[in-house]
Amino acid sequence: MPTTRTPIIAGNWKMNSGIKEGIQRCQEIVKHLPETQAEVVVCPPFPHLYPLSEVLKNTNVMLGAQTVHKKASGAYTGDVGAFMVVEAGARWVIIGHSERRQYYGETGADIREKILLAQNNGLTVIFCVGERLEERESNVYLDVITRQMNEVLDPSINFDQLVIAYEPVWSIGTGKTASPEQANEVHMHIRQCINNINGDKTTGEKIRVIYGGSMKPENAAELLAQSDIDGGLIGGASLDAKDFCRIISHAN
Repeated sequence: MPTTRTPIIAGNWKMNSGIKEGIQRCQEIVKHLPETQAEVVVCPPFPHLYPLSEVLKNTNVMLGAQTVHKKASGAYTGDVGAFMVVEAGARWVIIGHSERRQYYGETGADIREKILLAQNNGLTVIFCVGERLEERESNVYLDVITRQMNEVLDPSINFDQLVIAYEPVWSIGTGKTASPEQANEVHMHIRQCINNINGDKTTGEKIRVIYGGSMKPENAAELLAQSDIDGGLIGGASLDAKDFCRIISHAN
């Protein structure tokens, strides 16, 4: 990957781990963290944010949330606002994950609102895109990625506070992984989409595009060696501190 793009490895813990376990995991990550040029982010469940912000203070590991509500505040029982996760210590947030689209019906319009609000609160956004298995098999996957990008992004988005995560839905939690060549093809396409959306032909080369979808220590090196893959959004493997650190070690 070009040296002008700093690699990023982010762990998405999803709805796993109690707070005590999360604290222990972060302590292990800090203990085993390899020397790396990569930015490292952990994204635990909401209740972990403040306790882990204390654990990660003055370390090289940053904290992120897994989503935020699309409105700044109000009568939205059970939801969490962007300003709240910032006050709890987060500086990053995942938005548009396929599980949020699937289980909570999040639309492109919802995701766009969330991104703008998150960025206005100083959060750097990891925006997820990806196709389902039938879309891959029917060879319309690039069209799907283009649509997902066009629904959400325009020049009003701060591309300096944006990372794109390509997560083929068919590979999330399944153990299936896109081949390095398949993943790199989509990453290159994402950069072209960014250029088309922003009207600045340099933005696509500057923005970081990372891969998610069953990345693990055994396949991380080959994926991360691709020209347009700038890191990973790690699911299951991020729940094991040593595995997570092994992936980080490949991100140089």
